[in-house]
Amino acid sequence: MRVGIVSDLHCNQHGLLRALDIMGDVDELICLGDSVYEYRFSNEVIEILRDRAAHTILGNHEEGFLGPQGVRARAADWIDPALLGWLADRPPRLMVEIGGKKLLLVHSTRGSRAGLMSTRTARSSSGSPRPTPISCSTATPTTSSSAGSAGCW
Repeated sequence: MRVGIVSDLHCNQHGLLRALDIMGDVDELICLGDSVYEYRFSNEVIEILRDRAAHTILGNHEEGFLGPQGVRARAADWIDPALLGWLADRPPRLMVEIGGKKLLLVHSTRGSRAGLMSTRTARSSSGSPRPTPISCSTATPTTSSSAGSAGCW
C-alpha cells in the first residue's frame, strides 16, 4: 500500500503535479490542508484533489477563505461553484483507515490547537493498551515555499 501525502499547496498546480509525478502511482492520496492561498482559489488544484478522491482536510488558509472574511474572494465569477462546494465540505480533521492503519489527519499552525494530540497511551475499558492512530500533521512554515510539501510511504 502506497500513500502519497501533500500539504501547503497554496494554489500551486504545478507544484502539485510535480509532487504527484515524483510520488508515482499511489493507492491513496492525502492533502493535509492549505490547498488554497489566503484569499486565492485554484479550480485546477481543487479539481485534481477531487478527481483523485484525495482525503482532504481544511487548513488555516481554507478557514480564512471559507470564513466571513473570504466573502468577496468567494464571489469571483471564475470560481467553479461545484469545486468550491467540494472544498467547503471537507473537515478540519479526519480519521481514515488505510491499509488496516488508522490515520488522524490534522493541519496545524503556530499557536493552533487543532493539531495537538495527547501523547498518553489509549486504554480500553479493561485497562489494556489499545492501538492509537498514526497522526499525519503539517504546519505552515515561517518561510513559505512555493512548491508545498509532499511525501510518500
